[in-house]
Amino acid sequence: MKSKGCSRWLFLLGLLALIAICLGVVSLMYFQGRAGATRSGPLVLIHSPVNHEQARVGDGLLVHATARAGNGLRRIELWADDTFVDARQVTDGSAPTMLVFSGSWVPTMEGNHILVVRALASDGSEGQTTVTVEALAQEAADEGVHVVEEGETLETIAEEHGITPEELAAANPGLDPGGPAPGDELVIPDDEAPPADGGAPAEAPPGSEPPVPEDDPPGAPGSAWDFPLLEPLRAFPFGAGEPTGLRVEFLSLLTYEEFEQLHCYIGYADVPPRWVPDSDGDQTTDESFVIEEISDRAVRWSVAGLSGDSMPVFYWPRNLDLPLSVTCVGITAGGTEAVELGTWEHSAPSDRWTGVVLASSAGALGAEAGWGGRFDFTFRITRTDGGRRGVPLWLDPDMTPPTNVRLDDRRISLRWDYNPRPDEEPIDGFRVYLNGSLQWVEPADSRESGLPYEWFNPPCGTTYTFGVTAYRAGLPDGPESFPDIAILGQPEEDCTREVLLTFLTLETFDLGGDGRYEDRHGDVGPAYGYFYANESQITFSGGHLGPGLDMPNGLRHNTLYNLGEMSADRTWRFSGMPALTVAIPEDGAFEFGFHIMDEDSGRCNDSGDAGCDDLICEGFSPIYEVNSANAWMFDSHNEGALISEDGRCRVTYQWGPAAGSPVGSGVAGWEPLPWITLEDFVVNEDSGQVQIHVRNTGTATWPWRDLNVELQTRDGISLGVYTWPMFMLEPGQRAVLEHPDMRLSAPFDACVVIDPYDDVLEALERSGAMTHTPICPQVPDLVVTDVRYYAGQISVTIQNIGEAMRHRAVSVQTYLPDGAPLYIGGSYPDITLGRRQTVTLNFGGVSESIREQMRNGYQVTVNPDRRLFESDTSNNTFRVPAANSLMISVMGLRAPWDYRNSAEFSLTAYAVSGSGRRQVADLHFTDIDWDSCTRTSGCSEMYLPPDDPNSFSVYWFPIFGDEALEVIVHVTHRDGDWTLSDTYLPRDNWNANGWGSTRGCSDWLYGTRGWHPWTVGSHDGQPLGLTFQVCQQSP
Repeated sequence: MKSKGCSRWLFLLGLLALIAICLGVVSLMYFQGRAGATRSGPLVLIHSPVNHEQARVGDGLLVHATARAGNGLRRIELWADDTFVDARQVTDGSAPTMLVFSGSWVPTMEGNHILVVRALASDGSEGQTTVTVEALAQEAADEGVHVVEEGETLETIAEEHGITPEELAAANPGLDPGGPAPGDELVIPDDEAPPADGGAPAEAPPGSEPPVPEDDPPGAPGSAWDFPLLEPLRAFPFGAGEPTGLRVEFLSLLTYEEFEQLHCYIGYADVPPRWVPDSDGDQTTDESFVIEEISDRAVRWSVAGLSGDSMPVFYWPRNLDLPLSVTCVGITAGGTEAVELGTWEHSAPSDRWTGVVLASSAGALGAEAGWGGRFDFTFRITRTDGGRRGVPLWLDPDMTPPTNVRLDDRRISLRWDYNPRPDEEPIDGFRVYLNGSLQWVEPADSRESGLPYEWFNPPCGTTYTFGVTAYRAGLPDGPESFPDIAILGQPEEDCTREVLLTFLTLETFDLGGDGRYEDRHGDVGPAYGYFYANESQITFSGGHLGPGLDMPNGLRHNTLYNLGEMSADRTWRFSGMPALTVAIPEDGAFEFGFHIMDEDSGRCNDSGDAGCDDLICEGFSPIYEVNSANAWMFDSHNEGALISEDGRCRVTYQWGPAAGSPVGSGVAGWEPLPWITLEDFVVNEDSGQVQIHVRNTGTATWPWRDLNVELQTRDGISLGVYTWPMFMLEPGQRAVLEHPDMRLSAPFDACVVIDPYDDVLEALERSGAMTHTPICPQVPDLVVTDVRYYAGQISVTIQNIGEAMRHRAVSVQTYLPDGAPLYIGGSYPDITLGRRQTVTLNFGGVSESIREQMRNGYQVTVNPDRRLFESDTSNNTFRVPAANSLMISVMGLRAPWDYRNSAEFSLTAYAVSGSGRRQVADLHFTDIDWDSCTRTSGCSEMYLPPDDPNSFSVYWFPIFGDEALEVIVHVTHRDGDWTLSDTYLPRDNWNANGWGSTRGCSDWLYGTRGWHPWTVGSHDGQPLGLTFQVCQQSP
């Protein structure tokens, strides 16, 4: 038994292997043949009819097509529904590169028909293209209407139109038995019936032989599935992926030879190549590009009309490369000669659908034209709305529509039934409409769609029409059924708009003094007052003792109060929660505010008496009128703050439509819609977890639909699309989105696209004012502006010269001049820096041995590991110079005549780093024997050799490269006291000159670097001051 079982298995395995080999051979033969045909097959275009054109059964339809092939053509054929119709054969033995077909075809059955034009080249290769034509029944197309006039009868009308009265009566089943009345409209039937077959060619001219088919129909074997061995694989779910909306734009076109005319054939996706330019939309007219510029090297052609909205949006699966082809033809010799410039073919992967400008690489080279035949162009592929919500469809009356569309106000949803015919092709889903505008799509198994609350409350006197259709997603388009609808109306009478206003917080600042101090909690009070909106108000009073309260309530300076919590505290005696619902008349207005008083006790006969209550603060909103430019605010959710005129109080609030209030302007096409706004983008740099903060700033709820968010690099490469199923967000609400897979690695930079596939119609998209495009975080640029040392630590000052940075970790490291690390530094989390703002970070661990290494200089680098994305990282390093030795010499003194006997001068200097100060100079000058002294010019004293230099100089004190030099000059006199100081930084070489120790501080040229003439005061126009010089030992 085992032996027989093994034999069966071996036989089955052998059979499977044989089938696999056959499949491989057949597939290889087929796809090689297809590839060869793609490379060398003729280019075929049907100029008329256009795809999905309608025609009448029994009427001839003109078919006009052209074919081109560089290796010559011999035949072009027309087929209808796999039936040969007509052909044009080259009979003179030539092989023209272009062949034109003009013929006609007569549809004989209503419905959709496929027309195929096939061209056969001289080498046997083939090319073809197809269009779909919808044939309408003659009754629908040809029946006329007769308006009955006075005195006409059924018989006279039938005689006039050449039909019998019985035929006329049969065509008008609702006719009154007594005959037609004046003004009635009667349908006049056509007396010719179409033949029973599907279609027929036009009659051949007399004396000519009708053409016959040369080969199998174009569709046999036009598909790999037509091989019998591959038939079982038809049902395999390959899954082409969701279609995304794309637009291909052409930005420039160059040739390297001047032509009288130039046109190209552009094809992409499943769209057959079309002649461009085509400004009139007629492929039969020979339009040409216009020369824009001629240079020594190239000719630039204008491609106006091949970019922006001029180029159509088409749909292509997201997981398939997009095929493109461009063939250009130059025309010379007065339009009689065509120069084939070659064909460029390319498949663009989805990571190139980012809108970046792409080039045609090396261009294309025409075999006939040599270098002159080359053309180059630039183009871009841009994703548009991307989701099935925008897939273009065409109406198919044969599709079964949804039925019993109805609103469910309990579930806040739209519901429907769907019962297709048993033999009907499966649908891809349902499309949901509001007042004729497509909102979103639902999957094929859905029978319900959640709606925004606001759509159940139309504006007063307005009707909303909800529609649902079934659809199939074809490429580039597909069919859609008739809609079934539900209607919701809002009566004009007894309809009032209502606004809900909520007061959120009360923030106090300096509240001033209390008119009369009473025993109470807080700094001012007891406090009482009210919050109001129009005629409604909420009062409160803290001047009464409540349970467990030993003193009345007052308000404190510089305190933030939560009004919801205050209203819940019985000791404040609020008359209700801090929220008001206000009815707004049709032509009314809305205003609100607050008024807070300080209750005092005692006599109050005059307003100035201490016993009179005092105003603490009050604030008022603007007046919002319904019939004004601010009317849109009544449908929005608004938030803000009122600040009292005296600056003592600040009250925050939010207001918008109350629950159940009519929402919307009532203008068709401007119904309430959501708009999801990105408010913040936060990354946990320890885990890489991303948080996305969003708010619905629209006028309608995002209604229980999947919310997709895409992260992209700054150059448009997708990092992932993340979904929050059945997401709901009411207008004005905020949400923080986290997804377990939404993580980033250093430098934690990404751009955010909300609803990247445009699955839901949103407010700003409807008007075209805005679409959801990538929003990228602001990019900072950090630089180190100063480094100081003190007591074993360094202080690093960092400035952001780029865009604002929020909640990011900033790291710093130190290095020796040769790049060896000093291991002094670290990371500070949660740093926020606006543009031009600075922060100082302190790092310890500088031992004496490390400090000694710093003597030769060192460098400090911010963001050394590039974990923070910056606009410029070349400026991240601050270089601290090596230690030096300085000398300070006082060069001279100046004093007014009247101060000559009592002025005293001093110069002190410090090496400063951080908060540390080390004194390096202390020079004093008293009882001065002036060199020169006159009443008119004052007195002066110059210190020159052979004067004792120790009396006016401090020699070669050490200073580190992270220490600044602070100099203070102080002059005293019995009539006054003057001080002047300045600090010189190491990066400026301490404002010292470059003289070395061998020559001393001996540069006496006034105005040279290191020379500092200071004037601290004056008297009678005569200066009072001191001049000193700073020298460095190692310039």
